Amino acid sequence: MGSGSSRGLLPSTVAVARRAAVSVGTVSRVLNGASDVNAELRRRVLKASRELGYVPKTPVKSIAVVVEEMHPQQPLGYVTTMVMSLIEELANHGYLAEITDAENLNHVRQARVNGVLGVVFDERIVSLREVPRLPIIAINSSMMLEHGIHSVSSDHFQQSRLAVEHLLAKGHRRIAFLETRGENWGSCRRLEGYRTTLEAAGVAVEESLIAYTRNQPVHDALDMLVRKGATALVNFSEDSALEVIHILTNIMRLSIPRDISVVSMEDLPVFNYLSPPHTVVVQPLKKLAQVAVEQMLRFCDRRSGSSGGELVDITLPCSLIERASVRDLTRE
Repeated sequence: MGSGSSRGLLPSTVAVARRAAVSVGTVSRVLNGASDVNAELRRRVLKASRELGYVPKTPVKSIAVVVEEMHPQQPLGYVTTMVMSLIEELANHGYLAEITDAENLNHVRQARVNGVLGVVFDERIVSLREVPRLPIIAINSSMMLEHGIHSVSSDHFQQSRLAVEHLLAKGHRRIAFLETRGENWGSCRRLEGYRTTLEAAGVAVEESLIAYTRNQPVHDALDMLVRKGATALVNFSEDSALEVIHILTNIMRLSIPRDISVVSMEDLPVFNYLSPPHTVVVQPLKKLAQVAVEQMLRFCDRRSGSSGGELVDITLPCSLIERASVRDLTRE
């Protein structure tokens, strides 16, 4: 009888109530997370349910996190950091994160998820708008607004403006711009910020000082920029940022900042321990995750999502942390 059934049936709330010497109603309140249950009764119910192997069938709340370019071999990159921040923030609110590659959106259509958060660079998640009552928020992809998808982003135009203004203030005029690729929204906004800031300072934009790592080896891009006489580099190559620094210092044998100054993107912990410590532009990834999740939960609570109400378009400011990777030419 101690197992809760003489016929080998699975244990029930009745068996748990008997073992804990409480009512079935108390068992139900404890297992459903009610806060108005005496601590001792809660302890007895949980102990009894464990002893009997009783696992209640509770609904799982989950949000699909659709990702692109999440590479295990690049654990410090933007995508990985953003996804981990979303997982943590969702867990804080009692939600599970279902990580789904953008190549496999059918999983999202078939799964019973409460919403979608997209850490993406193209427009494939637009097809998910066909799913009824499914709220979708794109992170750092404001171009999704024109497709009726909510947006939470950092100010990518400001990122380049901060970097270029800092380099200009240090006397640099031949400032190179290095990005991963040129076709997505974030890259375009950064390039626009780079161009606008140089032009506002009366510095001509040289197309030969703009390069991308997606369509050529990183070494080739850097070699070209150095041969064109760049004295400073806006290193916004994201997942290749550390490779850029390695190639400059260990392969091309250039000294940072004596031979070339560098401002990188994201405040990865390693940047503070490089020699010299690197000046960086910081987008608030934790805050992005927090705002995106809070907005998603509002949608889930009122069950409106992408099909109702005004589109959400939130832009968060970025900042620059000055360290020692930029040479001050104004003092020479």
